[in-house]
Amino acid sequence: MARTAKEISTQELRSYHPWLTMERHRKDPEVSRRREGAWRVARVVAETLKSRYGATRVVVFGSLARKTGFTPWSGMPNISYTCGSPSRTESMGTST
Repeated sequence: MARTAKEISTQELRSYHPWLTMERHRKDPEVSRRREGAWRVARVVAETLKSRYGATRVVVFGSLARKTGFTPWSGMPNISYTCGSPSRTESMGTST
């Protein structure tokens, strides 16, 4: 059950180390495998956007773009692309 900050004990707060958790995910072989799979999907999507739709710029952002941001709960990559003039930008993807 969710709790508010007032309901968390001082001891629990002292034991909270989010960056250590992120580092542990970064070193986890299963998370690394999923991250590589997400990069493969992102590359295929980027090539498809370029070849089929004439995208001139494709950018991956979100947890996949950060070295320590990808966790077991991360979803598919977020991708933004530009077709033709820079003023016409589209986005696609799922939240991470």
